[in-house]
Amino acid sequence: MVGRRGDRSLEKRFHFDLTFFKRFLKLSKILFPSCFHVVTLLFAFLLTLSLLEQYVVFNIGLVPSKFYKVLGDKDRSGFISHSVTALLLILAEAFIKSTLTYATNVMYITWRKGLCLYLHSQYFKNVLFYQVNVLEKKVDNPDQRITQDVDKMCSAFSQILTPLIISPFTIGYYLYQAYSSTGYIGPVSVVCFFLVATVINKFLMSPVVNYVYKQERMEGNFRFKHMQMRTHSESVAFYRSGSLEEEKTNHRLENLIQTQHGLIRREYALNFFINICDYVGSILSYIALAVPIFAGRYDDLSPSSLSALISKNAFVCIYLISCFTKLIDMAAVATDVAGTAHRIAELLEHMSYISAESSASYSFLESQEHPNRGRPGPVEVSYCVIRSFHCVFLKLLILLSHSVNFLSFSTEHDFHVVWCVFLLSHQALYLPPHFSSLFSSFTSSRQSLIVNEDGLPHDSNLSDLTGNRMAVSLKDVTFGAPKSKVIFCRGLYMDFKQNTKILITGDSGCGKSSLLRVINGLWPVLSGSVERKVSLGPRGLLILPQVPYFTDGSLREQVIYPLKMTSSESVSGDDSVIQENLAFVGLSSLVDRVGGLDVKVDWNWYDELSPGEMQRLSFVRLFYHKPPFAVLDEATSQISHKAEGDMYRRCSDLGISVLSVGHRESLQRYHDVELHLDQGGTWTSEYLRESATSDVV
Repeated sequence: MVGRRGDRSLEKRFHFDLTFFKRFLKLSKILFPSCFHVVTLLFAFLLTLSLLEQYVVFNIGLVPSKFYKVLGDKDRSGFISHSVTALLLILAEAFIKSTLTYATNVMYITWRKGLCLYLHSQYFKNVLFYQVNVLEKKVDNPDQRITQDVDKMCSAFSQILTPLIISPFTIGYYLYQAYSSTGYIGPVSVVCFFLVATVINKFLMSPVVNYVYKQERMEGNFRFKHMQMRTHSESVAFYRSGSLEEEKTNHRLENLIQTQHGLIRREYALNFFINICDYVGSILSYIALAVPIFAGRYDDLSPSSLSALISKNAFVCIYLISCFTKLIDMAAVATDVAGTAHRIAELLEHMSYISAESSASYSFLESQEHPNRGRPGPVEVSYCVIRSFHCVFLKLLILLSHSVNFLSFSTEHDFHVVWCVFLLSHQALYLPPHFSSLFSSFTSSRQSLIVNEDGLPHDSNLSDLTGNRMAVSLKDVTFGAPKSKVIFCRGLYMDFKQNTKILITGDSGCGKSSLLRVINGLWPVLSGSVERKVSLGPRGLLILPQVPYFTDGSLREQVIYPLKMTSSESVSGDDSVIQENLAFVGLSSLVDRVGGLDVKVDWNWYDELSPGEMQRLSFVRLFYHKPPFAVLDEATSQISHKAEGDMYRRCSDLGISVLSVGHRESLQRYHDVELHLDQGGTWTSEYLRESATSDVV
């Protein structure tokens, strides 16, 4: 996590400056999506309630002066009346303050949810999370920025936003009240005091903002080290390297502590000045009041009336100074807002830059996968009309076949073929690929076809009908690591077709897994073209990565991944399929270990399963989805040779064409073609079976 690039990022300095305001303005558009959004209405309610609180506070502040008056005049009825009024005002203030606290917390939670959802929408778009964490490491700890920094910024900003908005109104009102009581001396002295304090405060805040940013970064590095130990604790235990990891962890802790010391030293000066402002403000009101009193302006008042006037004027001046000092006090909270806002906005800017760069780098893939993206062309419109008409036509054929025996079809597959013949007889109509493959395979196959809810063939069930279907085609492809001069392979030609099994071999570091990243679209190519004819995922090309991935959730969720559970899913039908596949790979006991297919577990699957079990569970996932094509990256390296053979034979039985990466010589017997990558960027191909077609040129 910490490298040269990370060290350079440490040298960047962030302040409470114009850059912050520009970044925070962009974040504000996310916090307040529209004028009538719930959070905007909640903020308006908070403003209204805060203004009402100021009215109640003003009347509470006048209570002591009224008590001075009625007690000095020994007015019993006036004392009772003021006591009741004071009690009602206190109850009203307690209700308003509690409501403000509750509404502020609701706004904070709503902000956090909205901002996190927006960051997630950018972070998980396409494979941006991969590029942020692997390829473009210019932003440290994106996980911390999305989780902790967003929480800290939203919490701090919710505490200061409303007081910051209403401060000009309350300050203006109390300036007028102070002028009415003390003349120009009171308002001028308070304003001058505030201006001097603001200038000094600005110079004290900037270094604090920078160190808040640094502290959050060091916190992320320290947390990452402990997360790394939790994830790889067994490997560290095998190496008996606890002392080394302790030294490295302590080093990160020391960096964090040094940064925190730097922060508290700079906060000391800021807090020292804030405390001076608080106490100087309390005596400044009496200094301002002393001038008109000693000048004889109130000599005509009785002692009780003068006491009431002094109490009222003292409240006005003290509260006015309090309004100014609250602004100064909010400086400490504002530093947290500024520091975390810089980090969040920096992540958004980085993701926007990567997204724009990726759009240009991978545009050739998008244009090939979605040639008609955007406004539908006439072919697509014709197909939609045919698709709708086909559903009605098929249902009529079914009804006729059940009522009259002149249509004798043995399977639903035959209905689709009749429809294909109908389409072929009308040359002007567009024939979709599904129907073309059905018609071409009819003469050699009479197998049944599973269709979806509108009567059309489902993509995942065409593997037995498309013998020459193409998955990926590479033509004169040269690729290497992004933003590197190292070339892994030059001028590669490869066609990955249905019923063809390709084995990719080579020494470690020659680019085998990198080739899979190119096929997946994670890495761009330097030259040549990559054409993917099928979609990535369980409906087309499913990739089992070298390191098996398991998400949080139940055992069923691990098997059906990357699909998600839906309320309409036929769970009972899945149970038998999952149980059968678990038994085939030798993981039947796993159901008992977790307590059932749908039991939510809170453990880490990587800690509970051995490497071999993880690979076998990955094959359960593959067998469950039964995609037409699969890429296996060292998928059998942790299981026995016998189990390896069982897995590949099962793939053949299910009609799954595989492209494997591996070092074992035993893999050759399960493949048709071997593509060998050399360290110098060259490659060779060899047919492992005489019947193999030329899928690698």
